[in-house]
Amino acid sequence: MLKIHCPECTKSFIWTDDMPPRGKCSNPSCDGGYDVHGALRRNLAARNPAAADPLLCPACGGPIPSR
Repeated sequence: MLKIHCPECTKSFIWTDDMPPRGKCSNPSCDGGYDVHGALRRNLAARNPAAADPLLCPACGGPIPSR
């Protein structure tokens, strides 16, 4: 299950495994569509920090050098 927001009407709905990966928005008055693969990529990018960013010390806030 994945929560998807329609880019046109901003209505959200839950996508389940028995639904197609691409389809029409569940709002009858909206002509927009959804793409599960794109929504999953955006969801993962928002939740995972960039690998290039250094780890910061919680006490001083300075970067932690690698081993």
